Amino acid sequence: MQILTLILAVILYFLAPNKYDFTICCVAFALFLYSASITVKSTSRKEGFLSFTLFFTVSFFLVNFFYPIFIYPIDKYYFPVFGRFYFNEAVITKATLLALVGYCSFSVGVSYFFGKTKVRFSGSIFQMKSGKKVILKYSYKIILVLTWVLSFITFYMAREGIFQRSSDAFVNVEPSILVIAQCLVNLLIILNFYLKKPLKNLAIVIIYSLVFIYVGDRGSAVQTSLVLLLSYNLFYKKIRKTKVVFIFLAGFIGLTVVSSLRGKDGGSKQLNQVEYSHYYDFAMDLIVNNRNLYAGYDYANKNGLNYGTSSLPYIFAPIPLLPSYITTKLFNATPQQLSSGTILTNDVGATWGLGTNLIADLYMQFGFLGVLLLMFLLGRLISSLALNNGSGLFTTICYIFVCSFSIYMARSSLFDSLRYIAWAAIIYYLLFYLLKPFLKVVK
Repeated sequence: MQILTLILAVILYFLAPNKYDFTICCVAFALFLYSASITVKSTSRKEGFLSFTLFFTVSFFLVNFFYPIFIYPIDKYYFPVFGRFYFNEAVITKATLLALVGYCSFSVGVSYFFGKTKVRFSGSIFQMKSGKKVILKYSYKIILVLTWVLSFITFYMAREGIFQRSSDAFVNVEPSILVIAQCLVNLLIILNFYLKKPLKNLAIVIIYSLVFIYVGDRGSAVQTSLVLLLSYNLFYKKIRKTKVVFIFLAGFIGLTVVSSLRGKDGGSKQLNQVEYSHYYDFAMDLIVNNRNLYAGYDYANKNGLNYGTSSLPYIFAPIPLLPSYITTKLFNATPQQLSSGTILTNDVGATWGLGTNLIADLYMQFGFLGVLLLMFLLGRLISSLALNNGSGLFTTICYIFVCSFSIYMARSSLFDSLRYIAWAAIIYYLLFYLLKPFLKVVK
């Protein structure tokens, strides 16, 4: 049935008019709900309720379907970003159907493989040879120390911006340092729960997240929270569905408050300066990215595709300074300048980053076929990691790392998590092989 839904979505996409059509958008939304319900139900039975698919689906809905159905017909400029920065309203229907095609393709990738293979869920996660576990315990101690050290080095480098509560406090910190620091935080959380270490050892994790929240940077806090949530669920105690709903609501409210406190000029606001008028204000951080879908779709149609140029920095990101070297040599531009988010920001002359959209990012690079194929491959990757979750600790680490981007991915790039997984692998295996010669001593 998922394949039939995908075929229907493709047909609707090519037949859709080049103007806003509320009825067609509602049909697209209904098909999305049908596909999403089957996909989430299928994966929750085998993968567990708390999964990449659940978080990604909710985020994808808000980033691509909420605005054209629930806001545009009533007050299309309710969120200032839609009124302040131009976007072609005629492409809303087409772009929404493109998003539907992308999600249905993702669903086919997920459901096809889940339907054919039995899941080895979490059973062997806790089974590790004693020698390897000894190495892991020593690795954990090193990671704990490194996390404290690198976190405070990062805070020291950004101290002026932190004291001023500037939303771009970390802009002058080398991106590779931020990535490695986040990877260490994530690994510390995972190993802390896996090895049943005291929760007080996660104090640096709380400090790290609070500093980013203090300056209005939600990305790190969301990623850390999801790693914490998934690690707790996998290694400690299963979280009930009712609690997951509560966590969702608390997350959206918290995310919106942090976003609202961040001023558009890089400064900050006080809590009493923030007002909310409607329930969807609490999903503002995701809903405003609907505009990027339309802007990116329209930009690609007018200016052509860039055939993967925006993805090059992510591919070479695991090696410090290499992305800048490659993009400067090939395109005489920085990695940031090549990103779809920067392109869309510069296209309307915005003074702050407007961000991007997963479907728009793929379409700007590879067109319709790129959206179809890469979203299918994303579904296949997620199902593969979930199916092998439990076959080895590092596979589970990769799964948790990808899941930590499940909410952010719908409003970002498909390849953003690659550098984090690459650095997690480098740290994990480097420590393992450095300590391996001492195995006989500590055995």
